Parts: sequence; structure tokens; C-alpha cells
Amino acid sequence: MKPPAFARGLVRLFSASEDRAFLLEDLADRFGEVARTEGLRAANRWYWSQALSVVPWALRPDGDLIRRRSRENHMETLLQDVRYAVRKLRTTPSFTAIAALTVALGIGATTTIFSVANAVIFRAPPGVSDRAELVTVHGTSADGSSFDSFSFPNYLDYREGASGLTDLAAFSVIAMSLGGQGDPELLLGNSVTHNYFDVVGTRPAIGRFFLPEEDVTPGTHLVAVLSHRTWKRRFLEDPAVIGRTINLNRSPFTVIGVAE
Repeated sequence: MKPPAFARGLVRLFSASEDRAFLLEDLADRFGEVARTEGLRAANRWYWSQALSVVPWALRPDGDLIRRRSRENHMETLLQDVRYAVRKLRTTPSFTAIAALTVALGIGATTTIFSVANAVIFRAPPGVSDRAELVTVHGTSADGSSFDSFSFPNYLDYREGASGLTDLAAFSVIAMSLGGQGDPELLLGNSVTHNYFDVVGTRPAIGRFFLPEEDVTPGTHLVAVLSHRTWKRRFLEDPAVIGRTINLNRSPFTVIGVAE
């Protein structure tokens, strides 16, 4: 079913060129809805009434119907744009699926990046006693970009020569798979130096923190400290978790403590 050809010609003749395609498609969609619900004769009458309403406004010196309505009612224009976008997406389902997937991936990536930045950069770790005294030290490359990492030997040099700081600890945020009890799950964790918890001012809820000799030689002391949230959620606050072996990225670690 198509709208009356002559009435459609009036709309094409008297509507603004930049809005013509949208107006014709919008009227055609509404024409089809009226025809399905009220019959073809009612749809033709409705379309003719819409077409004839364009003519007097088009002949006025202050502009045509489309321009006048857009000036008087911006919300109506917005709704028309939304309907037009929905109609276009509905007629191209493959493009709609790709667009929706792209938006979803973009939102997911943004949320993930912010979650990491919020946990690592903007928000101090849980249990920190004097947050105002805690600062993050990072490198700056030659081009001016920030948040460059240090090598471990450089960290040792900086720690020995640090002035104006009580102490300096190093950490690296890594994604890890936690296994050993229940289903494996992906978590964000920190690989830290032995003095990390002393620097941030956190105390152990149970167990202990790292010893100086446990970060001297990589891979020789596979010990882990659980966050209080992970201990509560994953291990149900069981104090017997101390001494238990868990798998982090398929490597066995012994749990030695739980942070506050």
C-alpha cells in the first residue's frame, strides 16, 4: 500500500529540501499504520490532510511547516529524529546488530578501564590508615606521557635515595585466575614488594604479611595475601584459609594472611 501519488507530490514540492526525505518516510510509515488499523480509505484521508497542511505554511513568508515547527518545538524535532533513527536501524538489522555490539564493547571497555583506574590510581587501597599521606610515584617518558613503570633495580635505587618520603614500595596490577577451591574466577590483584602493606598502613586481619626475604628472589617464595573482600566472598571468612594452597594463574601459592 502506497500513499496517494498526488498528495505525496505536494509534500515533496512544499517541504524543505533538507527535511523532505525524513518527512516522506515518516508519513509513509504512519500511512501504513492507519491503513492496517482503520482501512485504506481512512489512511488516504489522513495522508491528504497532512499533505494539504504543508501548503499554507509553505506559502507564508516566515518559512515552511517543517522549519516553523522545529523553531517552536525542539522536543518534537528530537522525537522525530529518534523515530527516524529507529526506523533506519529496523530496516537494516545486520547494521543494527553491529552498532549495538560496538556500543556494548565500548561501554564495557570504558567501564573496565575506569574500574582499574579507580581502584589503582584514584582510590586508596582498603584499610589505608593515612590516605592524605599516600602518594603514587611514576615515571615520565621523553615525550611527556606519564605512568611509566620502573624496573625492579631502579625501584631499589629510588628507595635508597628517596628524600621526603617515609618509605617506598612497588606494585604491579595484574589479572589473575584464582583457583583451588570452587570454580576459577578472574580477579585483579597486585604483585607487591614485601613492605607494601607497611607503606600503605594496612594491618592483617588474620595471619601475617610478607617478610623481607620473600621478595628477594623471584619465584622462590610463592605466598599470597587475600583482600578482605575476597576472603569474605570466596572463603566465607574461614580463618582456616591461612596455610591453604590456592592457584593463581595455575601456580600454587600459600595463603599467609588476609588484609583488613
